[in-house]
Amino acid sequence: KLSYATVIIRGVNGIADSMQKNRAKCGASVASLCSQIGLPLWIVDLRHDSAHNELPCLVSLRLAAQTLVGFFLQNYWTVVEDLKMIHWRIQGESLLKECKGSCKELDRLIDIGVGTGAGVAAGSCSKDDEFEPLLDPSLQQCNTNNTSSKDNTENQMGESSSYGMYSILMEESINKTKKQKTTPTTTTTKLRDRIHGRTPRQCLQDYIEKIPIDSGMEMLLQYLFYGGISDAPQGRGILIPGSTVAFPETINSVRKMRERYSVILIYMTECWPGFLHAATNSITELIILLEGKQQEQQQEQQQEQQEQEQEQQQQQQQLTELQYAIQRVFLWKTRALNGCLPHAVDMTCSLSQILLQDAMTVHTTTNSTRMSSFQLFNQHSIKLSYATVIIRGVNGIADSMQKNRAKCGASVASLCSQIGLPLWIVDLRHDSAHNELPCLVSLRLAAQTLVGFFLQNYWTVVEDLKMIHWRIQGESLLKECKGSCKELDRLIDIGVGTGAGVAAGSCSKDDEFEPLLDPSLQQCNTNNTSSKDNTENQMGESSSYGMYSILMEESINKTKKQKTTPTTTTTKLRDRIHGRTPRQCLQDYIEKIPIDSGMEMLLQYLFYGGISDAPQGRGILIPGSTVAFPETINSVRKMRERYSVILIYMTECWPGFLHAATNSITELIILLEGKQQEQQQEQQQEQQEQEQEQQQQQQQLTELQYAIQRVFLWKTRALNGCLPHAVDMTCSLSQILLQDAMTVHTTTNSTRMSSFQLFNQHSIKLSYATV
Repeated sequence: KLSYATVIIRGVNGIADSMQKNRAKCGASVASLCSQIGLPLWIVDLRHDSAHNELPCLVSLRLAAQTLVGFFLQNYWTVVEDLKMIHWRIQGESLLKECKGSCKELDRLIDIGVGTGAGVAAGSCSKDDEFEPLLDPSLQQCNTNNTSSKDNTENQMGESSSYGMYSILMEESINKTKKQKTTPTTTTTKLRDRIHGRTPRQCLQDYIEKIPIDSGMEMLLQYLFYGGISDAPQGRGILIPGSTVAFPETINSVRKMRERYSVILIYMTECWPGFLHAATNSITELIILLEGKQQEQQQEQQQEQQEQEQEQQQQQQQLTELQYAIQRVFLWKTRALNGCLPHAVDMTCSLSQILLQDAMTVHTTTNSTRMSSFQLFNQHSIKLSYATVIIRGVNGIADSMQKNRAKCGASVASLCSQIGLPLWIVDLRHDSAHNELPCLVSLRLAAQTLVGFFLQNYWTVVEDLKMIHWRIQGESLLKECKGSCKELDRLIDIGVGTGAGVAAGSCSKDDEFEPLLDPSLQQCNTNNTSSKDNTENQMGESSSYGMYSILMEESINKTKKQKTTPTTTTTKLRDRIHGRTPRQCLQDYIEKIPIDSGMEMLLQYLFYGGISDAPQGRGILIPGSTVAFPETINSVRKMRERYSVILIYMTECWPGFLHAATNSITELIILLEGKQQEQQQEQQQEQQEQEQEQQQQQQQLTELQYAIQRVFLWKTRALNGCLPHAVDMTCSLSQILLQDAMTVHTTTNSTRMSSFQLFNQHSIKLSYATV
């Protein structure tokens, strides 16, 4: 404790002294000085207690010491480390840059052939023993007569041959290059005397001495491979070819790079044993990174090309559809009385035609370098066309708002503002009619705005009214068809016939309705019932057939092909049906409702429900209703007997209906299965929660009983059986609450309360009151 106190006093005093050199003259307190640098004040107070009052406890002193260590770590050691890193980085970048410049200078001297004494011809190579490992062995022989066949082959490939990003790995390894030495062909002076400044090895030696190995190796690897430090470009270090100016990805540039910078790799491998392994890992990581970037760039380019192609296809498709729409409106004009169409239809066609012509003119103009006089004339004619159609469009809107503007005197602007047309289009119409013709950009924008106005205020409204009308008609016809199917089913069940007479229960049908019945049900003679039907009848109505019942019988096409001859001669059922037959209703449905809206409405009515009298979630062909079609075999067969005529007739009339119906059934089955699984999971989860709750309650009761028994044990051991009041009362209250809970549980399980239970309840009330 004394040691802790002494060190804390010295530490806090030292911090205060470092903040102010002479506290005796200035009079600043230790607390104010320490608060400026962020030292907690409770440590200052603890220092005061250690120096003047009673010595603090060991826990407080230990915590203060740990806090002071953290304070010094944050405010001194981290700052010093950061300053060191900055200093090392500045020094390292300077030395690496100097080394790179020295390598370039050496490379330049070798290229021009520097030598003295015996003299060296221009272009001959000269080097010192210090720089022997720096050159590629295949380049060290400067005599052109001794050039190997490999060099000839490589030179024939030319500068344009791509060597790839793997070029640093394609030559011999650094160790092999280090060992291979050759004798120079001429005697030359040392190159170090001709280099301005230090040699590369001297720079690297200074780098090793001044920079620690961990920071130095990280900085050097970044400079050589990753870049983004000193003068190395971001993403590619000085040893990675890829620059279009210095080292493009060609064979000659790769060999030049090895000739210039391999001295760095060789020397650092000699001095730092782990450098070669780290450099290999860095190259591998960089190659993977560059490959990933190249693949991403290729994917982006492919995606851009695909998007451009899709955009061009969409534009071409839109132009084709627009041309078809314009031709269709012209066809309406030829059939209309006096060629008059509604104003919105006529103006939408005219505006679309001019916009299409303008788009084709702009495309032709952009492809040519200069606009000819004919193109200028064509552009002026388009402006006139725009102006005419805008004038006619705005005047027509105003005339439709008020029949006789000459008598009432309402302006065009006030009338157009009532329906929501922008006033700037009205002003542009006035300029087009009375002033100078507006520019093409304004006219084009006004035409596009007018097309959107007619689309919103006419075509969308007409489309919505059509959809409502078709839905009302479709629901009515489908409901009528369902009623007709029910009526036909009822007539077949009671056995309707005339002429020779038909016994009660005999089947009668028209050729029109032959595909409507299940073949196994068409024979009404009970003596001819097959053994399969007997087996199915024995199963009873309660046998579950599942939601797949519509798929379990024979297919519609098989049912359509199978026909049997009726056992008795009967009249046609259509004469006994009130109203139209199912086929007549469906034929009217096909004629009045378009195929896209009609098929969607019919599929919803048959399978999904929620339309007309079909229940939500299950259409009329999906068994599951407890009243109409429960999930049993007989109800499934009844459903097929009643509604299969709809499937058969619509399959004949709409070729894609059978495929759409199959997809709808599959989707509905998956949806219903998912709902059933969710319900089962919810039930299981509820059961698990109830079980967990019961277990928790049981555990709490057990713990409470154990606690009560423990308090009773304390009573037996206490002096005269006396416990603290809170302990005694807590035990008594818990005991009564436990007894009350068990009594309530017994009472809720029984139907009536007995006299004993009433007496027990009264005793619990007395116990509550007493405690």
